[in-house]
Amino acid sequence: MTAPASGYMPYLDGVRGISSLLVAFSHVGFGHFVPGGLGVTIFFFISGFLITSLLRQERETTGSVSLRRFYLRRVWRLYPALLAYVTISLIFTVFVGQKIEIKEPLFVLFYLSNYYNLFFGYVPIFNTYSPFGIQGSLAIEEHFYLLFAPLVLLIKNRRNLIGVVVLMLIIPLIARIFIIYLTDHSEFSSNYTYSATECRLDCIAYGCALALIDWPKLSKTKSFVIGIGGVLLILFSLLIRDNYFRETFRFSVQGIGLMMIFIPTIFSEFYKQIRNGLSNIVLVYVGKLSYSIYLYHWLVIIALRIFVGDIQISLLWQSLFWILSFGLSIFSYYLVEQPFMKFRRKYGSNI
Repeated sequence: MTAPASGYMPYLDGVRGISSLLVAFSHVGFGHFVPGGLGVTIFFFISGFLITSLLRQERETTGSVSLRRFYLRRVWRLYPALLAYVTISLIFTVFVGQKIEIKEPLFVLFYLSNYYNLFFGYVPIFNTYSPFGIQGSLAIEEHFYLLFAPLVLLIKNRRNLIGVVVLMLIIPLIARIFIIYLTDHSEFSSNYTYSATECRLDCIAYGCALALIDWPKLSKTKSFVIGIGGVLLILFSLLIRDNYFRETFRFSVQGIGLMMIFIPTIFSEFYKQIRNGLSNIVLVYVGKLSYSIYLYHWLVIIALRIFVGDIQISLLWQSLFWILSFGLSIFSYYLVEQPFMKFRRKYGSNI
């Protein structure tokens, strides 16, 4: 059984939808039991799987990979919505009477926000947060693909490419252990292992590995066992609260767990009902909005903290949050993201 074609898989949008909700719920007062960090890791994993599937299909179809077309697809997919978000955030900052630090949005637009936040820190609006403090995961993704896409072009042998991906799974783990050893579990080290590109490459690389390996046909029994094993690994990674584990091995355990879950979910007929459930029209729609939800829910939190009060688990606060977050996300999806879809398709995107 081989990897599926890189065409549209609605159940992956369903997973994106769940992931975006995990992130939003964790930020809006439910973080003590909703794992928002896992939501980000799942985003990384799915991105690695889909992008690598697309690159692999392009190589098998044309014999090569066009870096120009790949990066133009990335630009048309991400930049319009990001530019709109930055513009709206700047207007909001001026509206509430705060001085603009122009270097802050520039670091976001050049995908360096994770390192800027680590070493300098974004200035919060009054006593809330900065609207530019959440784009670090976007920076990690772009750094990864600046490295990975040329490797796919240059390394023509799939086994050799798999070997490189394995190194991408090992090196970030070593980096995390080394950093924790040097800093003795400081607050900075915790933030660094979570936000620095070299410490999170493996979260994307696990998805790449899933797309590169031609998995053998799995029996129903093996599929069930593999999937359950993956769920148990994810639960283990969430329940172990030891700081050393969380800052070093947690992302590796979650990456392996996600591979074990997605192998049968994507490839096995035994998990067809799960795919159907994840293809639910509501989850898929939320998944399509996930990029904009990720951006705008943060700005909505800031606005509500300024004009309504600190985060509350109350009907009024939560209703305003979800209505405004989805409203802005729908605006972004239909008026910003969708109009540029034709440019992505022009350069070979079919997802």
